[in-house]
Amino acid sequence: MRMPVDNLLSNWAYMVMAALAWNLKAWFALTVRRRERRNQLLNMEFRKFLRNLIWIPTQILKHGRRTVYRILNHNGWTSDFFSAWESIKKNSGWPDLSRQSTNLMEQSAQKRAIGST
Repeated sequence: MRMPVDNLLSNWAYMVMAALAWNLKAWFALTVRRRERRNQLLNMEFRKFLRNLIWIPTQILKHGRRTVYRILNHNGWTSDFFSAWESIKKNSGWPDLSRQSTNLMEQSAQKRAIGST
């Protein structure tokens, strides 16, 4: 590995960041459900991981109060990326905002229906 700077403290910081990135790659691989794909991810070089799973061409659109991410390219790892993302989301306790917005729209429609009768 080539060190970017010439002093020891900066090289230490660079190595800490590289170790963190490698650990995040391994952690992400462990969230993939299919065993053969998980093993491929664990054994994958970091550059290939970046090309296949991190550098995904995406179009970001803002509509009203929502942000929409459109995936512009699909490769063999895209389905594994989304299944791992759903697994992370389910286990982290994040609220499902799509359900909340649907419930709010249904509630406002019911209120309008009640108010108009």
